[in-house]
Amino acid sequence: MAYARSEAFEFIIGPYDRHHLHWFVEAGFGNVAWIPGATLHHVPFPWLHQREPRLAMVGQLGKFHPRRARLVSLLQQQGLPIMAGTGSREVAAQLYAQSRISFNCSLNGDLNLRIFEILGAGGFLLTDRLSQESGLDLLLEDGTEYVSYGSCDELLDKVRFYLEHPKEALAIAEQGYIKFLRCHLPERKLKVIRDWLAGNALDPVYEARRDQRTVMGTDPRVTLEQRMAIYEAIQDVHLHKENVTILIHPQAPFQIARDVSDLPRAQIFVLDFPESSAHDPLRTARPDLAQVALPRATSTAWDFVIWPASRIEELSSHQISAASRLVV
Repeated sequence: MAYARSEAFEFIIGPYDRHHLHWFVEAGFGNVAWIPGATLHHVPFPWLHQREPRLAMVGQLGKFHPRRARLVSLLQQQGLPIMAGTGSREVAAQLYAQSRISFNCSLNGDLNLRIFEILGAGGFLLTDRLSQESGLDLLLEDGTEYVSYGSCDELLDKVRFYLEHPKEALAIAEQGYIKFLRCHLPERKLKVIRDWLAGNALDPVYEARRDQRTVMGTDPRVTLEQRMAIYEAIQDVHLHKENVTILIHPQAPFQIARDVSDLPRAQIFVLDFPESSAHDPLRTARPDLAQVALPRATSTAWDFVIWPASRIEELSSHQISAASRLVV
């Protein structure tokens, strides 16, 4: 953000992390767009009807991808046939095209380049389930053009199912390939960029302001920089843990709950406090959040507790346990 401000950019394009672009819109940047797949180097590969009964995963498994490494290890421990490692674009395309399943796991809830690499090679895409803010559901239809998983158990179930049902896997791979050729070739995305820079209207699907968080208003108790710091702290834990539990006081600044809604494995609860009101800012902004009563809140070990500074004495008196307490 500091870099974008220092350079006074006239246009900002996010090719993958759509869920982070709302920060730039809220910071006052006027031309912000999400144009996924624009940086893809497409490697076409002949369509294959007969494929090896295995999973293919081409990518990093080091310290920056802890969840991906855990899931690959889990698949190996279960005796499932997975080929995992690094390789050139050409090697990756060949493996995706020849394998019954092409496995993907995002870094941290992001719509990544591998999604397009797999589709572009005609592979059957099995990827982790992302948030609505990621934009994946704007591009592809789950169960028809790709398949998603949300947990370790669901991953294992779907891998076993599609290894045993090659016709179903091939049909989904074909639909994903057709969608890629029709909508997601990189030259199409580059044309979108050129047309936009030339002053033409941007297709609404690429508008960063389509993220409803850009029009939700502000709470004077918390600055944009404070919200970003809170988000980064939670995002870092989300990177390493399978699930992150967050308890939020109903009178805490409502933007924080909306900010972390793009972390797909974050479980957010609002405290059903005796003094809670239906007009509390958080309840108004996020009526979908699960409520938890005070007795359960005090008996649960939370990863994060987010509490308004004006009620800080209650946090200690109720002895709510949390790895991190964020007071705003």
